[in-house]
Amino acid sequence: MSMLDRPLTLTFALLAAASLAPFAGAQMAPIPSSLQHPYLDSGALDGPTAGAEEAVVFTQLVSSPYASWVRLVFAAETRLSGASRLRLTALRDGGIQLHRAASLEEWSRSSCFFNGGEVVVELLAARGTSGNRVALESLEVGAPNYAPESICGPTDDRVRSFLQNQGRLSVGCTGWLIGRANNGLDAALTAGHCVASSTNQILELNVPLSTSGGSVVRAAPNDQYPFNLWNNSSLNGGVGADYAVATVGRNSNTNLLPTQANGNSFYVLGAVPSSGQIRITGYGSSSTGTLNLVQKTHVGPYSSRTATAISYATDTTGGNSGSPIVNEANGQAVGIHTHGGCSSTGGANNGTRIDRSDLTTAIRNLTRVAGSTSSFGTGCPATTTLSFSAEPRIGTSLNAIFGGVVANRPATIVIGASRTNWLGLPLPFALDGAGATSCSLRVGYDIPLPATTNVLGSLLFPISIPNDGALVGARAYLQLLYSHPGLNPASLGTSPGGEIVVGS
Repeated sequence: MSMLDRPLTLTFALLAAASLAPFAGAQMAPIPSSLQHPYLDSGALDGPTAGAEEAVVFTQLVSSPYASWVRLVFAAETRLSGASRLRLTALRDGGIQLHRAASLEEWSRSSCFFNGGEVVVELLAARGTSGNRVALESLEVGAPNYAPESICGPTDDRVRSFLQNQGRLSVGCTGWLIGRANNGLDAALTAGHCVASSTNQILELNVPLSTSGGSVVRAAPNDQYPFNLWNNSSLNGGVGADYAVATVGRNSNTNLLPTQANGNSFYVLGAVPSSGQIRITGYGSSSTGTLNLVQKTHVGPYSSRTATAISYATDTTGGNSGSPIVNEANGQAVGIHTHGGCSSTGGANNGTRIDRSDLTTAIRNLTRVAGSTSSFGTGCPATTTLSFSAEPRIGTSLNAIFGGVVANRPATIVIGASRTNWLGLPLPFALDGAGATSCSLRVGYDIPLPATTNVLGSLLFPISIPNDGALVGARAYLQLLYSHPGLNPASLGTSPGGEIVVGS
């Protein structure tokens, strides 16, 4: 059983039986297979100059999930200098083949047949060698085995589901939406190994039932969207180190993003739990033909966690790779499902924690909405100023700094929800009638806060923004009114108005 829920190549071309001369008793049954072309090229690499006899200078997983077997064919550019060698390891049963330069040529630059669809390719460069290189020309793939993998216990307990905030990727994985990206597209997540062979895919929503024989049925053209890896933000390094951050574009027929078509439905990210129940929803394979690679869901118990990984006894199979790991208690996504590990007698499936630091950074860089501050209008007198110390973002603090005011005088900080209207009064509103000649109220007088200017002739107003995603995009306005003896009959001075737009 494969330990990885790897993407599934959805179409396989069967080799046609060759026409045979009519020799008595001759019966041939060509083995179904197809050729694929995953990218693998190490480039030229040197061995160590001292110390160890050899060093692993390149490692990459070659994967064709659910293949019954694979054979690798290496490109002519492959070069093993001196005692350098290749080490090829099948994940299904641990079978290993070693190749040096001579044996590789004898085998016509191909590997042996490996059970399963996943082989780790390692280039071991010998000491003092240079220009070693491994490059893949093609991958011969045996017909797939659709038997469920990574089911926790004796039965597959998944049931069909219909969530609109996730879809099936063309490579045979699951992708899910996490909101709007700052480039105007939708933001999404999946597993890193799902984009290892193709960074540009199609995300299908509203996936229909497959045929009774398990062949997939494509979503309607209006439910398909381009899914592209964002800024090389992916990692394919095993349990706890497997993720991809992507963007999802517009449907070419409707010109809508998925979140625009599905009623703004997306997953909210949350804290990784240490107990409870974990839900996995995705497009895993199934021995029930109509449910093969169709959206299904199951809830199972949390098992354990490490600094970057989380484990759970929730049913999954290949095609579930990339699925959201959801804390059933609150519906928040806490990780990305990547690897199987269950069996009929126990075990646990695994994924990458959503709070892994480099993943968190990549998500923030893609989804972060810039906050802004600005001042508008003139103060009274014109030497009165307003500035801000930092960008306003949820979970952070900044200061509004009023300058050019009279020292040690009573003042009022006015906070309003609008800069154009307050209780039907158009803004700005001239205060000449109140004796504050040439001064104006520029923001709504919704929340007045008493204050006092300092000895330096300024006032610093601290602003703390809660860490609440609902505040992203919110706007607030403020202005300072302060005592300015002799400036006008009302002895009132005003600052320019200020605008704060909260970012993420």
